[in-house]
Amino acid sequence: MKKKVISLMISALILLFPMNVDVNAEQTEAEQYLSSMTTEDKISQMIMPVFRSTEDEEGNRTNVTEITENIENSLKKHSYSGVIVMGQNLPTNEGAVRFIDALQKANADGGSRPQLIISIDQEGGNVTRLGQGCVMTSNMSLGAANDIELTKEDASIIAGELRSIGINADLAPVVDINSNPSNPIIGIRSFSDDPRIVAKHGAAFVEALNENGVISTLKHFPGHGDTDTALYARGFGLTYEEQSQQSEPEESSQTSMPDESSAETSTESSAKNDVSDVSNSTSDNVSFDTSAQSVPNTDNTPKTGDNNNSVILTAIPALCLSLFAVIYSWKRKKDTDEI
Repeated sequence: MKKKVISLMISALILLFPMNVDVNAEQTEAEQYLSSMTTEDKISQMIMPVFRSTEDEEGNRTNVTEITENIENSLKKHSYSGVIVMGQNLPTNEGAVRFIDALQKANADGGSRPQLIISIDQEGGNVTRLGQGCVMTSNMSLGAANDIELTKEDASIIAGELRSIGINADLAPVVDINSNPSNPIIGIRSFSDDPRIVAKHGAAFVEALNENGVISTLKHFPGHGDTDTALYARGFGLTYEEQSQQSEPEESSQTSMPDESSAETSTESSAKNDVSDVSNSTSDNVSFDTSAQSVPNTDNTPKTGDNNNSVILTAIPALCLSLFAVIYSWKRKKDTDEI
């Protein structure tokens, strides 16, 4: 009886003092990095700036083909997820390699961060950013040929060129359905007006890019196929209230395909006092107001009640030990009675 009481006391002590097991060691590298990020870091990871051109005091613009001090400082200060490179940045492949390498080095100098995602609009056809290399055919011609292997070969060539100069993400393919003949922006960038053909060739394009080590991007969301105006002309950069106050845009009379760069260069046409060197704003003028948010847990100490950081294991070991103690006491008593 005495031993049984001792066993029950041990079980009670186990219940009163639970076993805290830290599972941080089981976190993946990505989860560990995420838990150490500040609010500013997380906001920066949602931004992919474009360093298209610089502007001097007289308003003269110069294409950015080499990293500037402002760009370097911006990349060191902010943990951007990546950078979008444009045709203005890449007149030659040799220059492109130097420029992209300098972007990655500046990002690395900012601390222990993931490698930048360097992305580009290299769709083929009339949307080709690289200044040198192959100019692949348009999506519409691939859709018309309706040969999946041809589409894969096309995308594989694009991926090989991008990887060779340090670009790891392609903002392609376009999977809009060309359902509006008056559409001024999609046109031959679409595989077809048949959604089945678009889906089939879009999937093949994605597969080929990914197999060759390039991230793919299905665009445009939420849809750019059935429109008669460029989405960028519909109040880009305005608040919801400002857009609501505007009247419906006049129907576009443009029937021919416009210059692609003018249609997609929204940041240069939407702002009245535009400054194209993004680094000037990001490094000097952008502040992150976190006063209305909770202070991030940057010291990696477990929060009270945070089930993601620690797991309290009490019931199972306590019950097992209690059961073992009872069985042991019973067996000892039985052996004693037999003796």
